[in-house]
Amino acid sequence: LYVVCVALWPFGGLAGQGWFASFGLAALQDEPSVPTTLGLLEYVSAFSLIGYMVAEARGRRREPQQVTLAWVVGLALICATSLEALRGFHPSYRASLLMELLLVGAALWGGLIYRSQLAALKRVLAPSA
Repeated sequence: LYVVCVALWPFGGLAGQGWFASFGLAALQDEPSVPTTLGLLEYVSAFSLIGYMVAEARGRRREPQQVTLAWVVGLALICATSLEALRGFHPSYRASLLMELLLVGAALWGGLIYRSQLAALKRVLAPSA
């Protein structure tokens, strides 16, 4: 719910508009404002938290790292595609392929952070030989 709010704030005006998309980051003009930049940073940061949470949810399954990260990427791709499709209808935004890739990359980064913390904890708690 938080990520949806971050992606689509301010609400209103989603209906009745056309759908607009771009390959780049249309919100970042030549000199973007600080609120615009911080809004995009918050959006990307929320996806890194999503990646961390998905990896943590899969952390007790004793599965290979590749399987966990595949789950992270798959769920992030679904979420990012859905949100970017909705942003295409928003009067203040455009759907962006580059932003979608950044969001999936941020989620992957969050998943990798969790997996590296898990590996470090396993090394610390492993019995010494």
